[in-house]
Amino acid sequence: MLDAINNMKENYAKIKVCDYHDSSKCDLALEPELTEILANSRDSEELKYYWQQWYDAAGAPTREDFQTYVDLNEEAALLNNYESGAESWLSAYEDDTFEQQVDAVIEELRPFYEQIHGYVRYKLREFYGEDVVSEKGPIPMHLLGNMWAQGWGNIADITSPFGDRQLLDVTEEMVRQGYNPIQMFEMGDEFFQSLNMTKVPQTFWDKSILEKPDDGRDLICHASAWDFSKPDDVRIKQCTRVTMEQFFTVHHELGHIQYYLQYQHLPSVYRSGANPGFHEAVGD
Repeated sequence: MLDAINNMKENYAKIKVCDYHDSSKCDLALEPELTEILANSRDSEELKYYWQQWYDAAGAPTREDFQTYVDLNEEAALLNNYESGAESWLSAYEDDTFEQQVDAVIEELRPFYEQIHGYVRYKLREFYGEDVVSEKGPIPMHLLGNMWAQGWGNIADITSPFGDRQLLDVTEEMVRQGYNPIQMFEMGDEFFQSLNMTKVPQTFWDKSILEKPDDGRDLICHASAWDFSKPDDVRIKQCTRVTMEQFFTVHHELGHIQYYLQYQHLPSVYRSGANPGFHEAVGD
């Protein structure tokens, strides 16, 4: 199973796509190029092109490895007396009604979400035209400002009901004042210290990757925090750019580091969240 997982991760790290405007330039990575294009471009064909190119490169080559992962996960679950891989995952939540609880929450939120979805679809249809966005049905994923459509803040300039009240973004001011990635992390560390929490150790600065390496190595740039289960050995991997959004991400990842530092004196079983959902709720 580890081979399958590592193959998928390696493929993910190496994905490069060709430029929409220059097919001879084929060095665009998810971070920062594609992420910034999905957030800022308002050309529907360009957005569709990059979305399709990236998903083709991320998905199709890993189909066999993913199937191997699914099969082995199920086999391991059966050997541990579960009926399926899904049941083994759900067991971590220690509640036989967990699925029913999640379904109930979704049903409670559904009317509100459908109103938001309909409103956003209407605004995008108004902006891009009826040939791009249908009157009813799903919203084209590539128009939502994020490769996974997981956050719609990047299209607030289109969807805000108050056109003269755009979201605050101090990115330009950060650049004007000469912010750099190390300074952003230093300020984040100072923030946590101001809450009477732990200053990050020197090893954090020595061993973390806080900027995208310029040596050409393949690297998954999605920000993540790491606990190496040794005293004061905590690290962050983030290809940090000087933007307000990335400044928030710096604080988010340093929040994980604080968990690791506060729990590092405990046995390993107590160092992680109560269940996988805990990490997703506060995590990456």
